[in-house]
Amino acid sequence: LKEGGKEHALAFCNVRAIPLTDSMSTDLEHSIKRVSDKPRNPTNAASPEEIKILEAYALALEQGEDVEAKILESDLGRTGYFPITTNPMCLQCHGKLGEELDASFYEKVKNLYPEDKAIGYGPGQIRGMWVVNLDSL
Repeated sequence: LKEGGKEHALAFCNVRAIPLTDSMSTDLEHSIKRVSDKPRNPTNAASPEEIKILEAYALALEQGEDVEAKILESDLGRTGYFPITTNPMCLQCHGKLGEELDASFYEKVKNLYPEDKAIGYGPGQIRGMWVVNLDSL
């Protein structure tokens, strides 16, 4: 955003977001992924179990509670869930259409992400979360 505004950020994210996540997984030698119940890229769609966690985070925020990372254990091992909340910067690309997110810019988003669902957010809402397999740390 600092280098070239939201158009530059959109192009950067389209090309680099998933490779950056994948390279961090490789560099840190454990599984890292970013998921959402309203993904911009279908690759980042949350699983049914992850959606339950996202819903719990959203409910906590609605009730005025702070949201913090959760560490859960399952048959697959320990997994950390780290919430991603929106701020005014996020809303330039993920806000309400016609308000923070202007229609002409959203056309550019839709050209790159025809299945986009990642809009309509307000400040301080859960937009997604990082999911980290902790057993490989």
